[in-house]
Amino acid sequence: MTYCDALKLLNQSLNYEAILRYSYRQALSLGRVHEALACLHNPQHTFTSILITGTNGKGSTAYMLEALLRHAGYRIGLYTSPHIDDIRERIRVDGSLVSKRSFATTIQAVHEQIPKKLFSSLTYFERLTVSALYYFSRQKVAYAVLEVGLGGRLDATNVVPAAVSVVTPVSFDHEHILGKTLRAIAREKAGIIKRGGRCIAAAQKKEVAEVLACVAAQRKSALTVLPAAARLPRGCTRALPVFQQQNALLAYRVYETIMSDEGISVSKNKAFAVLRHVRIPGRLERLSIRPVVYADGAHNETAIDTVIRTVLAKRGAGKVYLVCGFSRDKNIQRISTVLRRYRLPLVVTQAATPRALPAEEFARTYPQPFAIMAAKKTVHEALAFLIKKIRQCDTILIVGSFYLIADARRAVKKLRITTVRNHT
Repeated sequence: MTYCDALKLLNQSLNYEAILRYSYRQALSLGRVHEALACLHNPQHTFTSILITGTNGKGSTAYMLEALLRHAGYRIGLYTSPHIDDIRERIRVDGSLVSKRSFATTIQAVHEQIPKKLFSSLTYFERLTVSALYYFSRQKVAYAVLEVGLGGRLDATNVVPAAVSVVTPVSFDHEHILGKTLRAIAREKAGIIKRGGRCIAAAQKKEVAEVLACVAAQRKSALTVLPAAARLPRGCTRALPVFQQQNALLAYRVYETIMSDEGISVSKNKAFAVLRHVRIPGRLERLSIRPVVYADGAHNETAIDTVIRTVLAKRGAGKVYLVCGFSRDKNIQRISTVLRRYRLPLVVTQAATPRALPAEEFARTYPQPFAIMAAKKTVHEALAFLIKKIRQCDTILIVGSFYLIADARRAVKKLRITTVRNHT
């Protein structure tokens, strides 16, 4: 099987990442994932897993924890989603993307060992998850750090017997699927807490913390919730963006717990020295230096608010301009409230995907008198429009879906501006 054949086999499956609305509880089933893994001799039992859910920061926390464990000398698998440019971004061992050859042979092995009817029933994300677990087992990793795709309770990653369940800050997102209240969303996230296991959570809003405590008590799981007042050691705050500091604290606490299990003491200063150098694709990623162009996959009001505050705090003498584009299923009313708060010049656009909210539609619904500079159908057009109007000392911040970030990367390369290497 070639790499192209493997991609074709994956793309033949039902991909809920490309579907706006569906019945979460009817569409997903851990039963068929467990059954598929059993056909592969349960590769998820050959290494120790850490499972990470939440609304914001789960991908960043996963990257940071992986870096800490790898620095400690362990062979580490990392599974994240979504990808930006290349599907292989989702599956890494010791920091390196799975090769095209290994990706193809893994998909082939999984396809051949799982009965045809069962394999056909697996969704796109389920096939990828099963393949990642199989690959990690074949690669003999000691630990696998797994980012939940959506929710937690019914997510395919929840089949692993996680040594530690991790919950990053929970806020509103995917309400049409996970629930319209924070408590409902938190219950889905808390589904990854294992009976008799351990859960470590970032500081949470009161109703979320109450749900986590209730589920942990029911499952006799040890729960640790980091205090809101927790701070990084001196010398680390300047090196990490404000919005990553809570993620760094959470990753460190999980790392400290795992190392304690291994009977190893850790140095907080050395650990945070490692975290200072972690680069996370699509999270305040600098695409250009003249002018500065940042791209961030922030797509809910909490994440957007945080990343705008971060960029405003680090800007130079110039102005900050926003380029935004979101999927149709996002709560545009909540997002607009955040955008209006900062009154920054705004260009709306859309990613090259059927899920994208058309730029003109976003512009029509955006409240007046907060005028939009322009509505452009592509990110390339949006950036070209802005670059003609701004100064070299100004900053452009692109926020929205990861589809938009992928388009932004390609657009920056085509435009005549000074680019920097992507951290992929």
